[in-house]
Amino acid sequence: MYPVGLINTALTVIIDEPGAPIDLREIKTFDQDRVYPKIHWKEPGNGGSPIVKYIVEFKPVGIPWSKATKEYVNLTVYLMNKIKPGRSYDVRVVAKNKVGKSSPSNNLAVKYSKYIVWFCYICS
Repeated sequence: MYPVGLINTALTVIIDEPGAPIDLREIKTFDQDRVYPKIHWKEPGNGGSPIVKYIVEFKPVGIPWSKATKEYVNLTVYLMNKIKPGRSYDVRVVAKNKVGKSSPSNNLAVKYSKYIVWFCYICS
């Protein structure tokens, strides 16, 4: 016999892969005589499980994504100081939680300028 008023319930929690990182964009970062590209993105939905890392993928324009360099980061920002000056790169970001990886973010084209060109108003 079961006690009166006893209810048996089950709670099902569904977790999934995270959404793709949102609004990938470039911010110029000045460091002495160089301008490094810094990329920033907004955190996506986590699929019900915390995002454990982001995978920043970058490659020279024209190279397939399968040959892209991958850097693992914990923040929603990445300083691209491992690229070669004067080259253009395609960049994208993937989020990862304990279930799996997201789809890639939008692609972003960045170019690393080795030197800063200063313009002097007083000099002209």
